[in-house]
Amino acid sequence: MRRACMLVAALLCGTPATAQSVYFGTLHSHTSYSDGSGTPAEAYAQAKAQGLDFIAITEHNHRAGDGKGPRKDNWLIGLQPYLYAGTPTSLVESANQANSDGSFVAIYGQEVSTISQGNHINVFDVGSVVDDVSVPNGNVRALLQWIGAHPDRSGGLALLQFNHPRDPNRNSKDYGRDDFTDAEWVPALDPLVELIEILNAPALKQGKDFRAEAKEGYFLEYLNLGFHAGPSVGHDNHWRNWGTSTDARIGVIADNLTRDAIMAALRARRTFASDDKNARVIFRSGEAIGGDRILAPTPGSTLPLTVEITDPDEPNARYRIDVLSDHAGGDRARRPVESFRVEGNTNGRYLLDGIVADGPGQFVMLRIIQSSALVEDEGDEEHEETEDRIWTAPIWFESNVPVPIALPAIQIVDLLPNPLGDDAINEDVQLRNAGTSPIDLTDWQLRDLAGNVWNLSDTVAAGQAITIVRNGRAMSLNNDGDVVELVMPNGTVVDNVRYGRAVEGARMNPVR
Repeated sequence: MRRACMLVAALLCGTPATAQSVYFGTLHSHTSYSDGSGTPAEAYAQAKAQGLDFIAITEHNHRAGDGKGPRKDNWLIGLQPYLYAGTPTSLVESANQANSDGSFVAIYGQEVSTISQGNHINVFDVGSVVDDVSVPNGNVRALLQWIGAHPDRSGGLALLQFNHPRDPNRNSKDYGRDDFTDAEWVPALDPLVELIEILNAPALKQGKDFRAEAKEGYFLEYLNLGFHAGPSVGHDNHWRNWGTSTDARIGVIADNLTRDAIMAALRARRTFASDDKNARVIFRSGEAIGGDRILAPTPGSTLPLTVEITDPDEPNARYRIDVLSDHAGGDRARRPVESFRVEGNTNGRYLLDGIVADGPGQFVMLRIIQSSALVEDEGDEEHEETEDRIWTAPIWFESNVPVPIALPAIQIVDLLPNPLGDDAINEDVQLRNAGTSPIDLTDWQLRDLAGNVWNLSDTVAAGQAITIVRNGRAMSLNNDGDVVELVMPNGTVVDNVRYGRAVEGARMNPVR
């Protein structure tokens, strides 16, 4: 179906908007510190001069890859880690110097793996190089273990992005799928992967003003597999065209222009991807914003969907707004459930009326086609000229959403990752019940980021501690550091701790 509502000066079918801040940038670029050109300092300065609010420089971590960048001089962060961190001209220090909260955000990271071994994953905001010896090329299970031992700048687990996705039905190794069972893969990665590129510029072309390549179908396939991710944009610069290779941008809906606020918004998937460098789009269901996961309304009820569109350069542009709806699993949806026509900036929230809730697990997003004109051909068929494409993050309608609850008063108090003797037998984790009642641990688990577990069955008396010994169980406490979770039978994580490199025979005090 198609609905028409032409807006020229006044909003006829919307509600007043609440002010939100939108910032524009790109999250995938390179310099000569891997297989690009120039330096990080030059890249940050040029991106800022081109009007970007933020940019991420994400150098390749591997020492010898299968890329086809413009230069091969063995100048790589994988070979010379000081290029990444620890020196005045390193990537991390260059980002810290270029970052200016309130005016420009400089993000650092690295692009892990190679295309031939399972495609590329961006790892943002960690302070050291992902070592491709301890994390073999393409081994995402090992990457998750490494991330658990190497917190990001905030002290938490790193934010991940799937770069230039391919058809998951034909590329079974991509993003570590071959490192896990089908049941393990999405649950292991979904908590960290908040972004997937839907637009990627011609990485190896020298020049500017290219049209970014769209990966809409593959993006939707990954959503259909069960990932909760917002759309991202990568210029993937290998030449000195940071901010100029394409007008495509990732828009981020954030509280303010600070590094912490931008990273928080990216973690919350509050993004949209656009060919237009400054078109501002905010998609909502009620007060939930694209990227949010909320409780599903009653099936058959009407979803309160709205969109705000503002383009300061093209106030009279015309828009076709396609509403896409799907559930994880089965064949992905391929046609919009509804389309709307809008002329000009919406000057507030435009109501996308008539979209029906069809139960928990549904997700809804927008594909917007912006055109400078609508023309008719000889067959009286309308088509757009000078089209720009925009995709919002989905809103997920779920059967349950994590809310604060009173958890059992039991915690991980220390660990022995590197015992004397056989690690597979002697590793242990100590738990303490700080509550006033005994806690039955039947069907509880200790679990690492890769999904390996120790199944528990003990009872811990009130005020007492208990030591759980590995005795050959699958989960290994990594001697280089790891993350361990204590998980209830219903999947609730009661405690989540990390620890660093373990000395033989020494007990480790975890960090939360």
